[in-house]
Amino acid sequence: MRLFVNNYGGGNFLSVDGGVTWVDSSKGYTGALMSAVAVSTFNPARVYATARSGVFGSQDGGKTWQGLSYDSARWMEMVALGLDPDLDRHVLISNGDYGPHPLESKNYGRAWTLQNTGLNFSPGNVLMRIKFAPGDPKLVYASVGSLDCLSKGICDGVPAGGLIVSHDRGATWKKTQLSTGSILGFDVFKGDSSLAFAAVVGDGLYRTEDRGATWQLVNANPGSISQGAISAGPVLTTLAVHPSNSEILYAGFWDNGLAISRDGGVTWEISSAGMPAESDVQAIMIDKNDPQVVYAGTHDSGVYSSVDGGTTWEAINNGLRTRAVRDLALSEDGGVLYMASEGGGVFRLGTPQELPNVFMPVVQK
Repeated sequence: MRLFVNNYGGGNFLSVDGGVTWVDSSKGYTGALMSAVAVSTFNPARVYATARSGVFGSQDGGKTWQGLSYDSARWMEMVALGLDPDLDRHVLISNGDYGPHPLESKNYGRAWTLQNTGLNFSPGNVLMRIKFAPGDPKLVYASVGSLDCLSKGICDGVPAGGLIVSHDRGATWKKTQLSTGSILGFDVFKGDSSLAFAAVVGDGLYRTEDRGATWQLVNANPGSISQGAISAGPVLTTLAVHPSNSEILYAGFWDNGLAISRDGGVTWEISSAGMPAESDVQAIMIDKNDPQVVYAGTHDSGVYSSVDGGTTWEAINNGLRTRAVRDLALSEDGGVLYMASEGGGVFRLGTPQELPNVFMPVVQK
């Protein structure tokens, strides 16, 4: 007569009368399969997350969460997440069932509108990742591909749509020259938003110096990472540009650890000392206040930190109930690190500073 059921979107339910009545039995467990996490540039305690079960917001550093699946966002399978660095209330997300079109909120997630890009892509494509340019929030990039590419590193099953760009905070979109192929790793240089890098799986690393209008191939050499190439072999999953030196780039790989370039992506060297050589690196965050401090999240062995610019790494997994990292977010002051996991919800390292009058409004249904 005693039954447990796992909900598709997370949570565990208990019946003691053979299924006639049920109670929520999820305390201490959610089963939450997260996709992305982002923290406000104005308030380290305000954080958003997307998950299989929807989109959520927290105003107290993740202690409590608020479901934000309203209007067009009232569905499962939320994927990408982009938080405007200049307008705290402006959020972009994507849904795995809506195709490559963003959902936009201009009021902290209290209401959502589906923004049709008007662009045509192959069936099965979604917005995998969304990034606002730090120095020019009107500039937004999003990558178009499959969920299997994003979550499993299997990027050859569905023709992907490359990278799209918006110059009006996500209101309208257009394709870039990188209009085909899967792009998981891309980043905008904090020192100059006109400069960005993007890695096309199986092709190579590209850069733009004119806000995405044109792209130049930086590295397309065949061979392995240790020989200086990034195009062949493992899938590049994430890319991060040093906040003050655009010549220094970090790249994470599926099954092949982490590599660093010190010449703008022309040559690379493996730099995974301290983590398993075969680590699946899913996210890289650089502390802009001290760029020698770098964090890497792996899908198989948890979170690592480096205090020497990525030369060596040390695991920082105390308190984690799962080591499967999907995404990382670092507060502007570098004091709080959030981790979105596969199956365990969101974790936090550090305590956000209490700030007055910065709380997210209570959502009224």
